[in-house]
Amino acid sequence: MVVSEPIWLKKYRERNSSIFNEKPIKKSKYFRVVDVDNLLIVKDDKYNVIYDDLKRFKIEVMSWEKALIKIPGRIKEILENELPSKNQYESFINANFNSGNIIIISKNSNIEGLKKIHVKNTKNVIIKNIIIIEKGIKNVKILESIEGDVKFFNETLFLDDDSESTFVKLYLLKDFGICNNQNIINKDSKLVLCNAYFNGNKVFSKVVNNLQKPGSSIEEFDLSLLNDKQFLNIDLMHLHNSPNANSHSIFKSILKENSKNVFNGMIKIMPHAQKSNALLQAHSLLLSKSASSINIPSLEIEADDVKATHSATVFNIDEDKLFYLENRGLSEEESKDMIIRGFLEDMVDKLPSLYNQYLVNLLDSKISEKQKVL
Repeated sequence: MVVSEPIWLKKYRERNSSIFNEKPIKKSKYFRVVDVDNLLIVKDDKYNVIYDDLKRFKIEVMSWEKALIKIPGRIKEILENELPSKNQYESFINANFNSGNIIIISKNSNIEGLKKIHVKNTKNVIIKNIIIIEKGIKNVKILESIEGDVKFFNETLFLDDDSESTFVKLYLLKDFGICNNQNIINKDSKLVLCNAYFNGNKVFSKVVNNLQKPGSSIEEFDLSLLNDKQFLNIDLMHLHNSPNANSHSIFKSILKENSKNVFNGMIKIMPHAQKSNALLQAHSLLLSKSASSINIPSLEIEADDVKATHSATVFNIDEDKLFYLENRGLSEEESKDMIIRGFLEDMVDKLPSLYNQYLVNLLDSKISEKQKVL
């Protein structure tokens, strides 16, 4: 950061640094040890996130330097509302970020249509973004693509009271990446979220949905399509921190060849979060004997007047379905293609139609890539 940081931000970094130091990132086949000192000297704006015409729609985009001068109290409030990290990767980024932006969607913004954000080829720069949707703003639709060489990326979405947004994130990474998201959902606000994981050899993703005020809700429809030797690790938490909150989450994954995924999902309902309603599901379809999937949904409930359910499955392609389709004139490859599409496009159909072409095109591309070796 260029300007002198306020004491509260320095303490925020120190807290995260202490978490990281308690559980440091060690050299492994999944993580490459980096030279933090060299990363911290990068200050060139060309490494910041790329935004498509957001300012034309009166959506404010500020650097951290500008935001700390213009709205320090707002930034402090949001960081204090984040769930303290227990994750070494997230705390590493929070302690050391040296780039990123603050995006504010206000009553003056033109929210018609799809708003696009591109995070592309940021290399080793450590990025933290904050997106603020102000009170009473509804029908916000955001499409964010995280693509190419992006290694360290944290983002916090803050929905103020009585706001609504649909947020789709496309993970199209070149190789290795750590991408963590905190979504803070306030009174009577609603978030529809989709994380779609397609590319990246080793991807670590953590998502925290903090339902921190009454009437807050999250619907999350995540999907992944992995092949070759791709590895995907997802940690997901729905934190019910207030009464009358709702969370509904489904994760679906298709794995081919030697790909692997680990999904750790948690519904945590605090003692004061009565009348909560929560659902968590994780389902994986294996297309190869060498592919593997570990789905672990969990419940931690401290309130007594709630509804909370979870389920997980890992299964192979149904031979009866293949036989049925092949007997109706489809080849084996076409039959598998149809089963794959039906499994994942069900998730796409739960989103507004504006997102359909982007997700379906990516599915088509990935499926075509797989067809060569099916």
